[in-house]
Amino acid sequence: MGAYGYGTNGAIDKWLDSKRATPGPHTENQPQKGRTMNYEAIADRVTLNQWRVEAINHAGEGECFVTIFSGPDAEIRAKEYATWKNS
Repeated sequence: MGAYGYGTNGAIDKWLDSKRATPGPHTENQPQKGRTMNYEAIADRVTLNQWRVEAINHAGEGECFVTIFSGPDAEIRAKEYATWKNS
């Protein structure tokens, strides 16, 4: 079984790994100075063709917020949204 719990040959795992967000304005680990939340676009590990934008409230109790994008332009829309929220 693959790293994400999928079947035999790991093709889905390879596809998911290829869809991981690349470093850029939409993938920062910590918020910039003066910002309490950072938004990150990542491929959903369970549902193909879905992207998630996740944020953690570093100033509060560590609450997590998730927005899900699906459809043919999900990756583009998720990255645009994360970039907009981080700006």
